Amino acid sequence: MKYMLIMGIMLVFGISVSAMAADTPAAPAAPKAAAVVNGTEIPTKILDTEVGLEQQKMLYSGQQIGASQMPVFKKAILEKLIDRELLYQASEKEGIKVEDAKLEEQITQIKKQFPDEKTMEKSLADKGITLAEIRSQVKKSMAVEGLIKTKFEKDVTVDDAKADEFYKQNIEKFKKPESVKASHILAKCDKADAAGCKKAEEKIKDLRKKIAAGGDFAALAKANSDCPSKDQGGDLGEFGRGQMVKPFEDAAFAMKQGDLSQPVKTDFGWHLIKVTGKTAAGTVPYAEVKEQIKNMLKNKEVSAKIRAYLEDMKKDAKIERNQV
Repeated sequence: MKYMLIMGIMLVFGISVSAMAADTPAAPAAPKAAAVVNGTEIPTKILDTEVGLEQQKMLYSGQQIGASQMPVFKKAILEKLIDRELLYQASEKEGIKVEDAKLEEQITQIKKQFPDEKTMEKSLADKGITLAEIRSQVKKSMAVEGLIKTKFEKDVTVDDAKADEFYKQNIEKFKKPESVKASHILAKCDKADAAGCKKAEEKIKDLRKKIAAGGDFAALAKANSDCPSKDQGGDLGEFGRGQMVKPFEDAAFAMKQGDLSQPVKTDFGWHLIKVTGKTAAGTVPYAEVKEQIKNMLKNKEVSAKIRAYLEDMKKDAKIERNQV
């Protein structure tokens, strides 16, 4: 199970190529450590990059954290990092070991997120991060996963009867609204930059012509899109109403499966949308969701155990939280 408190290194440091390219607003000097947990520092740069990445992810789904919400937002993320550090310290006490070969496999996967070694080095340097720090954080995440598997997951089982009961008692949760599966290509621009947005529009129009003439959408998305989804050929997966910014949503839901949109303007720039699937509203059959329900109920029980364990740990832990 990938427990929510285990932040993969790509989340902790925000080191996807697209995230590294994003501008980081200037901020006043912050303390070196956002928190200290039993003598171990959680650097402010880790907190800041995690906050920035979470903001970026929310923006792409049409959500935004206002200035008044930021203190609470940062505090919540810091608490997750504190919980993660506590679980890592517990894994050390429990003697959880991380195999060097498996650790290097994960490091190799992270390196593959960059086009080449030089780009990776520059990206890390821009964030003030070293490869040694990345390796350390990956190792911690893997150790915490090991702790959860051995200490919390092994005795938790959910039978079919429990899953069936949950489905029947929560049938409304399985009524699925109309949804769309789509891919897109984004030409990013600042709405205040008229010239830049005109250039972005022309780029999307040109790409549309290429695709309409038989060009491969996924390949062109990988080569041209300014959205992180380019790594998946522009695939955004399935989404319902209210999950995307309105101009994008309106265009996607008005299209038929297989359609290619005209250029669509949003606050992010200009988009080219391809609808790859449409699902009508209805109730999802139990057989399709049985395993998901069982996993959800298991995760819920495991999470409750972890929360109780953390509450116990915090009674004796020495935790210093600096102003963030």
